[in-house]
Amino acid sequence: MSIASDGRFALVGITAESGLGPPLGGQLLAVRLACQAVPRPDTDQFHFATRTTPVSATLTARALRLRVIFAPGATDVPDFPASPALLRASRGDTTIAAVDLPSGLPARGRKLFIGHSDDRRAALGVRRFQRPGPAAYLLAVKVKSPTLPAVTGGPVSVTLTYDVGGLLLAPDLPMRAKRHGALLHYP
Repeated sequence: MSIASDGRFALVGITAESGLGPPLGGQLLAVRLACQAVPRPDTDQFHFATRTTPVSATLTARALRLRVIFAPGATDVPDFPASPALLRASRGDTTIAAVDLPSGLPARGRKLFIGHSDDRRAALGVRRFQRPGPAAYLLAVKVKSPTLPAVTGGPVSVTLTYDVGGLLLAPDLPMRAKRHGALLHYP
């Protein structure tokens, strides 16, 4: 949940195997609810949410490659091996790529966690940064054969919804089109 200073807030959720019929059915269901609370809520009762900073993203017909830095809230403790890893990249109702790793991200040392899909088409990796202060992680994603969204000019807003280690977030990436829409990239 994120709360703006003027009382607006957004609640984001994701679930595997929605069980709903078309058009809501499918492998992953992401829900975003937003409104303005009147009166403004007391924000002291909420903890800080996970923050995501996009680093880079490239989308072609061959692969989606994505790198983001995320920092858990002060009270959040991620558990990458024990929590399922879910990721969905979408534009509107169109799913560009979806990854479901029910067994989580196995540890490869103390700071590195990597998971692969059964068909080896998708890989997610998380590396903890070695730095003083609050914990921060790099999430790297590669998904083969994604679905390219239709490009009508201007930036293409791609929503990335992920649940990794029990941390959930859904940032929007304004991607730019090149090669007549055959390549989308951020920044």
